[in-house]
Amino acid sequence: RNNTIGPGPTKDVDARMCLTCPAGYACPQGSDDPVPCGIGYYSDEGWGECSLCEAGYYCPLDTTTKEHKERLFLCPAGLFCGNGTNHVPQADHHSCVEGHYCPTGTPDPVACPVGYYNPLIGKASVTECTVCEAGYYCAFEGMANVTGECSPGYYCPQGSTGPKQQACPARYYRLQPKAESEEFCAVCPRGSYCPEGTASPVSCTRGYYCVAGSSKPEPCPLGSFGNSTDLRSQEECTPCTAGYYCDGMGLTHPTGLCDPGYYCISRAFTSAPSGLPTGGLCPKGGYCPVGSSYPTACAEGTFNNFTGGSSQQDCIDCTPGFYCSGSNLPYPTGPCSAGYYCTGKAKLPTQFRTPAGHYTGPGASAPVECPLGTFNPSVGQGDCQPCILGNYCPERAMITYLACPPGSFCPAGSIVPESCPSGTYQPVTRRQNITDCLPCRSGYHCEFVNASEPTGTCSTGYYCATGCVTSTCS
Repeated sequence: RNNTIGPGPTKDVDARMCLTCPAGYACPQGSDDPVPCGIGYYSDEGWGECSLCEAGYYCPLDTTTKEHKERLFLCPAGLFCGNGTNHVPQADHHSCVEGHYCPTGTPDPVACPVGYYNPLIGKASVTECTVCEAGYYCAFEGMANVTGECSPGYYCPQGSTGPKQQACPARYYRLQPKAESEEFCAVCPRGSYCPEGTASPVSCTRGYYCVAGSSKPEPCPLGSFGNSTDLRSQEECTPCTAGYYCDGMGLTHPTGLCDPGYYCISRAFTSAPSGLPTGGLCPKGGYCPVGSSYPTACAEGTFNNFTGGSSQQDCIDCTPGFYCSGSNLPYPTGPCSAGYYCTGKAKLPTQFRTPAGHYTGPGASAPVECPLGTFNPSVGQGDCQPCILGNYCPERAMITYLACPPGSFCPAGSIVPESCPSGTYQPVTRRQNITDCLPCRSGYHCEFVNASEPTGTCSTGYYCATGCVTSTCS
């Protein structure tokens, strides 16, 4: 107040005589004169109190007005003015902090967004934030430096916000950190597999194989197994062991032994293979115990004419009269040779030689006695000889013959001697025919058959011509 109504003091004041407080000053109630706000503060016209200069502005004058603050004293881009800034900002004291940027008059430094960082002070715009380099990531706002390296198994393009920004695709891997793109991921090597995001290839498990670029193990197929890790191809799966079968995929060992009556050569996928190349039903001529890798041949002297044999008992002794030469026979080789006989289990057609006095034809199981009227002086004969002329063979199984006695004759094959008839005689042995019987001499008579000499002389009073039977022959 600077005017009075009249001379001397008065209690009554005319409001029309009070002046409006000017901008840049403070006028508390009852003020006689405006008070300058002072540096770091400002006011507008008519304010009773000054306000602290807000962040984003500076108030360098004692009488800074609101208009001047907002028009002239905005904090410049790249600098930050905190509350109460009372002097012109300078780069060495007011530069915008790392990890941020400061537009003109910003009330707070603005953080660089995720995927970016700012290692420098005094930046004015988001465009001055540095995009996170490929191979690294920037996980938070306001980063002064990158957060870290991209994790193994992953790659991080520019602007990545996490250590596992992009996984290396299945079939690839990345052992080292800081991969920048998918091209930095390598093809999974043979013997290993690589699911998505693989840092170190996973060893191929037993029972499986892994070709180059595998995302998962492939099982060893039927008829095989894998008893070691790191198999690199299907060919490295082990063919099922001979005598065993492998009836599943991804096996680490054979399922079990081949069934009796069957054989499993290799790669068998059932315990009873239906045929080659994996095995089959045990064939004729052999037998297959449990776990057979190949048929066991029936021994020499035996045979088996049925399939599916499972033990040696299925091989039977060679049939009497036949021989079984060699092993693995479905049938006997053939009949025993003439002059020999085979009683069973024969390995050769000459198992036993036929003894003298006997004979055997082909396929004989026992020697046969020479019949009456024949003989056989030698072993190993297929037939007997007829008794020779002048001899007789009265018994079976004769080795030699008997001389035809005097008074008889013996044609070939004689069983007993034939007697010379009455009226004849025969004084010597081994006569062969009836014509060998001599007519009784004249003067004698030959009364009896089988005579070796005449019976006697002719009776008195009679005469006897040749061939007389009685003593009174005339």
